[in-house]
Amino acid sequence: MASKRCPVCRLVNPATAQTCDCGYSFETRMPGEAPEVTPNQSLRQVAKVTFATALAFVLAGAVVGLSAHASFYQQVGMGLFGVGVILSGVGRALWRASRFTR
Repeated sequence: MASKRCPVCRLVNPATAQTCDCGYSFETRMPGEAPEVTPNQSLRQVAKVTFATALAFVLAGAVVGLSAHASFYQQVGMGLFGVGVILSGVGRALWRASRFTR
């Protein structure tokens, strides 16, 4: 399927898109106002990125910790794993907080 690139923000959009996320209209070829992002949507986006980062740290820690033969690298792996666990807690707190914002 073909795609469209926005001339304003350079974002690649599906061929069926009528407007870009930045507000540009492909039909009128005029820039428009970007849709308003609520604090709830913004907080949820931060929570999603935090969860993804946490998962990366947990996986990296598990791989390094389990594949290492030297105790130093096992400790590094446990450290990475610990950072991932902490980040997942932060992401969970952000996700729960997003339910109470409008």
